[in-house]
Amino acid sequence: MPDVEFGEVDLAAIARESTSKLRATAANRSVELNLTGVDTARMNGNAEKLLEIVDNLVENAIRYSPSDSGVSLEIRAGESAVSLVVEDSGPGIDPDDIDLIFEPYRQGTASPHSSQQGFGLGLFVVKSWTERMAGIVSVSNHEGGGARFVIEFPKYNPSNAEKTI
Repeated sequence: MPDVEFGEVDLAAIARESTSKLRATAANRSVELNLTGVDTARMNGNAEKLLEIVDNLVENAIRYSPSDSGVSLEIRAGESAVSLVVEDSGPGIDPDDIDLIFEPYRQGTASPHSSQQGFGLGLFVVKSWTERMAGIVSVSNHEGGGARFVIEFPKYNPSNAEKTI
């Protein structure tokens, strides 16, 4: 596996970049992207891999949401951690799939709102890179209906920001 440089990265800026890039994809499916939260959420990581994480979560949320609905993204910054919450308006995750959804080549129930199918690697990539950046990822169903993914990373710490993995 190639070395990846880590340094100071702004999760909020990455989320803005992802939503900007994927806004046309969402519009083609009549799905609205809504990004809220703090303007800055600094963490230790790799910008390219973090963008891949966010893109995977947002693309899945768009795919699983019905037309004329929305996908919400919220950036949070606490005392010791920063996080991104992505919620879609789809059918949610089958309870039997929640513990398995991050395994390679594992796909949840197909979206009733899209004919597009993935390879079952996107969420595996999300989990793998999140953990390599000392983060955690979780999934649940939210009250409004749909899936809720949360990625959380330690807040930026200059003492361990410059590393290669």
